[in-house]
Amino acid sequence: MLVATLAVGTVEGSIVVNAAGNVAIEETVSIASAADFQFDAANATITKYVGNNDKVEIPATINGVQVQAIGDVAFASQGGITEVVIPDGVTTIGAEAFLNCPNLKKVTMANSVTSLGELAFFMCENLTYITLSEGLTSIEENTFYGCRSLKSVKIPDSVTEIVSH
Repeated sequence: MLVATLAVGTVEGSIVVNAAGNVAIEETVSIASAADFQFDAANATITKYVGNNDKVEIPATINGVQVQAIGDVAFASQGGITEVVIPDGVTTIGAEAFLNCPNLKKVTMANSVTSLGELAFFMCENLTYITLSEGLTSIEENTFYGCRSLKSVKIPDSVTEIVSH
């Protein structure tokens, strides 16, 4: 078996050729660096994503401060993002946080998230998979509006409020 390591931007992976000659690329999602975010340390909130990764694993801490919130419009209109992993410690995803991320396909959130803001994933038309937090208590209005590819969402038993007009 031949294994070669490659790095493209901040995404790393391996090219694997097995004994039968089959080729596979094994990609590793890397944690975004603090430089990829504008961060309000006083409120422990990511206010804007300025990186260029397609797969983003949000760090649990930025400059020694635990990330507790993804602010309003923090990732809005990020056309290159395909996957986001939200770490333990984040409790709030703000309004329009991922608004119009047309290529976003997968979101995984830790169980610490308790609220999803209004229009949080509005017009993420290729979103096909989302794992909602088991700690989620509130889902605001139109959170998944325009998510045409999302066929089902398991609402955790912890949800006590789904806001609608």
